Amino acid sequence: MVLLPLISHNSKERGLRNKFIIIGSLVFVLPALFLLYLFYQKNVTLDNYNLIFFALILLLVLTGLIILRSVFDRIFLFARSLKESTESGGLIASDLKKDVTELNEISDAFSELLTKFQQVTAQASQRALELNAIKDIAEVAMRKSDPEELLDRVLDKALSVTNAQRGSSFVVDSQSGRLRLIGSRGTQGLEKGAYINIDDSLIKHVINEKKPLLVMDIENDPRTRKKNDPKYGSPSFLIMPIYMGQRDDVTAVLNLSHKKTGEHFDAHDENILSVMLFEISFSIENAILHTKLAEYIKDIEDRNVRLEREITIRKQIEASLRMSESRFRELADLLPQPVFETDLTGTLSFVNRAAFESFGYSQDDFNRGLNALHMFIPEVRDSVQSDTQRILNKEYIGGREYTALRKDGASFPVIVYSSAIIHDGSVAGLRGIAIDISDRKKTKEMQNKLKEDLMQAEKLAAVGTCAAGIAHEVKNPLAVIIQGVEYLKTCTVSEPLLMEALEKIKKSALRADTIVKGLLSFTRQMPVRTEEAEITHLIEESLSFIEHQLESMQIKVVRQYSRDVPMMRVDHNQIKQIFVNVLLNSVEAMQKGGTITISTRLLTKEPNRRVLQIIISDTGCGIPRDKIQKVFDPFFTTKNAPENTGLGLSITKGIVDKHHGTIHIESEDQKGTSVFIRLPVADSRP
Repeated sequence: MVLLPLISHNSKERGLRNKFIIIGSLVFVLPALFLLYLFYQKNVTLDNYNLIFFALILLLVLTGLIILRSVFDRIFLFARSLKESTESGGLIASDLKKDVTELNEISDAFSELLTKFQQVTAQASQRALELNAIKDIAEVAMRKSDPEELLDRVLDKALSVTNAQRGSSFVVDSQSGRLRLIGSRGTQGLEKGAYINIDDSLIKHVINEKKPLLVMDIENDPRTRKKNDPKYGSPSFLIMPIYMGQRDDVTAVLNLSHKKTGEHFDAHDENILSVMLFEISFSIENAILHTKLAEYIKDIEDRNVRLEREITIRKQIEASLRMSESRFRELADLLPQPVFETDLTGTLSFVNRAAFESFGYSQDDFNRGLNALHMFIPEVRDSVQSDTQRILNKEYIGGREYTALRKDGASFPVIVYSSAIIHDGSVAGLRGIAIDISDRKKTKEMQNKLKEDLMQAEKLAAVGTCAAGIAHEVKNPLAVIIQGVEYLKTCTVSEPLLMEALEKIKKSALRADTIVKGLLSFTRQMPVRTEEAEITHLIEESLSFIEHQLESMQIKVVRQYSRDVPMMRVDHNQIKQIFVNVLLNSVEAMQKGGTITISTRLLTKEPNRRVLQIIISDTGCGIPRDKIQKVFDPFFTTKNAPENTGLGLSITKGIVDKHHGTIHIESEDQKGTSVFIRLPVADSRP
């Protein structure tokens, strides 16, 4: 029966101990399991400082449980001893008093340990809150694409983890030197979006030094030394810089003040905020880039809309321009004159169909590049370039006459009218029209020639009319005079002086008779009776008429006859008269001897138009330059001999004209004379 209470007491003691072990295990294991679950579920990562801190907390909890177990063991031992003493009825031993004293000390220590345990538990709760805030910020950073909304959420979390009652966040605009308010809590006076100058705020220290500003006492800190405003609570505040990604420039700032507990901000607050802000730095960068990208995309979309509208308008303009260009080209191609455009270097940028036809170039030549300056003969290019520069200087010069150059080397006269091309107020090139005046010049030359021929014809008609009348009136008296002189010569043979006088009278009468015959020949309109003949044969017959004069004056004849000379249809006698007249002039010009060169050559002036050219050149005294234009005038002569009437070349030109040919003379004083006679070949005569 005595053993029964003991067994019951021991069982109760073991039950209390087991319960204590269970409670102690739950106190130690449950927080550990909760933290492990939090780390796993929330993806929380700790740095070395936090890991050491939580290990110390767990160690303290374990130490407290061990001490608590020891205290309970002593209490159980003391209770058992006290019960045994009571049951035995004895007095409490002195060592039991000592145990009571020690138990009181242990109780005090346990109370202190519980207080520390409560503090550690509160710190652990705060760390859990901080970790949860970091996790929440990371999740918010992943979801939010608006940097201002993200900064606003960060402000809320920062106030929560630091127990601050006032806070604000600003975006830094370093170029304008201003801060823009994003959000504020517990403050008044500034609205969202308001601007303040950086230099007017304590935030300038954070921006300039690029590190947090932790102030314990605003009035005594050498960086601030500013009277504390009671509305901000304690004189401590914390300003944190916010960076964008890995950049060194401060993008935004977080401003915190007035802790709930009235305590100062410390390094731990700075550290936990640094971790939070580091977590969002890349998110802010991404959010800003996303915002910029969205703005850029929106801008691109707006630009695309404007571009599409501009493209539509431009297409309409281009279609209108193509229509105008087509109309312009068609009109330009209808013009018979060359139309052209050039750039500032003179390269042709447009020509019409007439330009290709007039200058002989092809479209391929134009595509390879043609310079307008090369469209003129070298002798006038300096003048063309000078006039072009004047036009490009916006000077009006009117039409200018030049000699143009075809691709095949042929030249022709043109008048060019041109003006500067103006684009957007600046000179961009040259535009003009070239007028071929070959026909105009030929017409003018023909008109001048016809005018001269008309004057010559009128002169010759007057002379002919007068000469014919005079000749008929004079010819009969001359015949009587000559017959009378012959009769007198037979009657006065014995008188030499009279005979000499009669001889002079006879010579004078014969000269007068020669003049009369020449006048009659000049005025007589003899018809041309053409027959086929070989020109070289007619030349040789003409030479035979003056063979005696050639030999007596030691004049050499050089013959240069072409082998391809065709048969000609001419009046034999009149052609021989031409050759004899020209050859006699050459003989008279070479009183001391010399050389006569006769050459023939077949020329092709145009397709289906052939001409035979006869050149009779001498080495005589030549004709002065001022008299060469008059040699074909009737009665004009350069010789002083009385027997020369000055009608030979006039008669010669008349015969050539009747054969539809041309004759002209080239001569230099004391250097000889060349007579060019050109007669059309029979099958090409008009």
